Amino acid sequence: MNTIDLRNQILKFIYQEITLKEFEEWFVSHLNSLLKENDAFVGAVELALAEYSDGIRDLDSLREYFHSILQEFNTVNISYQFPASHSQVRYTLSEKKVIRSAVSIPGENPIVVKSIIEG
Repeated sequence: MNTIDLRNQILKFIYQEITLKEFEEWFVSHLNSLLKENDAFVGAVELALAEYSDGIRDLDSLREYFHSILQEFNTVNISYQFPASHSQVRYTLSEKKVIRSAVSIPGENPIVVKSIIEG
């Protein structure tokens, strides 16, 4: 599981397609793999759930907070390996900019070919 899956589950909860219990069960069962990818984002979700459990937040406040952290952590990393050319293109997307890096791998020594910051 990755943070894209977590975002999808949060959206399902926000739009009431799943219950909080269903979200929490999914979240806890995938926590270890999620922490490997983006522990700040996952930590914000954990904090919100703890605040709900402690009575600091109600369901509406929890949904609003989840919406705000989706916006705060609005970054997606995409990586694709081209089998024929043995090169890799990696994109990092956020609201403000796109960083594109193309990496060519001739043999065993990876070489960065290009990095572009657009925005």
